[in-house]
Amino acid sequence: MRQALLILTCALLAGCPPYLKIYVHNDSKDTIRVESLPKQNQVTTIRAGRAKVIQAGSVDYVCFELSTGRDARIYGIDSNSGPYTKSTAYGGRLDFYFAGDAMYVRSGTRERLEIFAQAQCTE
Repeated sequence: MRQALLILTCALLAGCPPYLKIYVHNDSKDTIRVESLPKQNQVTTIRAGRAKVIQAGSVDYVCFELSTGRDARIYGIDSNSGPYTKSTAYGGRLDFYFAGDAMYVRSGTRERLEIFAQAQCTE
C-alpha cells in the first residue's frame, strides 16, 4: 500500500517519467551475453531457457549488444514507435526473445516480431 501511494504521489506531483523494464528471454540452446548500450554499459549473462532484466528506468530508445559464442550484434528499437510496450501498474515492460539465431520483440497482441541487427545505436 505504501509503495502504491508513493508511486501515485510521485506521478501526480513530481511528474515522474514512465518506468520501463526490459527483459531478454534466451530461447536458444546457448548462453548469451547482453550489454546495455550506450549509457549504462551493464553486462548480463543469460543461460539457455532463462530471462533477465537488462535495463530498467526511463528510456525511449533501447539499444543493446548481444553476443553468442559465434558473433556479436547490436539491436535497437524505439519503444514508443510501435505496440511493443506492455503496460503495468506504473510504466511498462518490453520483452525481447532470442531464438533460432534471431531476435524478436513481443507486441501488444502477443505476437513475436523479428527485429534486425544494425551497425550501431541510433538516437
